[in-house]
Amino acid sequence: MQKLLTVVCVLAVIVSACATIDADKPEVHVIGVYEGSYPQNAGHGSRTPYQIDISVRERHVPVVLVLMSHEPVDWRFTLDEGARVKEVILSSVHPGHIKGLDREVPVLRESLGIAYRRDAAYEKLRKYLLERYGSEPASFQYGYKGREFSIN
Repeated sequence: MQKLLTVVCVLAVIVSACATIDADKPEVHVIGVYEGSYPQNAGHGSRTPYQIDISVRERHVPVVLVLMSHEPVDWRFTLDEGARVKEVILSSVHPGHIKGLDREVPVLRESLGIAYRRDAAYEKLRKYLLERYGSEPASFQYGYKGREFSIN
């Protein structure tokens, strides 16, 4: 009986440790657009940064955001209390900016291509993220033009 109790206790510790590890593994979310919504008085190709609002809801795990665009974008964040953004990866032909995140959040600029639809560029990105983070993207929100996105 003592051995059985010991085995049960050891298994409980292992299961608890595994749950802790998974709770720290980030969810990866991808947002891909060709361009954001135009600022007033700006036209296509003006290289004036477009605006996209991103709201991140409370999560039980940290979030990695991959933000892709062809045109420059001002990515403006609103975070719920309890939302944890671990890092942001920006991939853009024309550099964009991040607004509304804590300065402690790493923002990595990487050349991963631009995926704004489910095509070969997205498949290449998906495989890269699977290798880097060990899981598929939890979401892929995309479109030619973007205005608002939400990580629920």
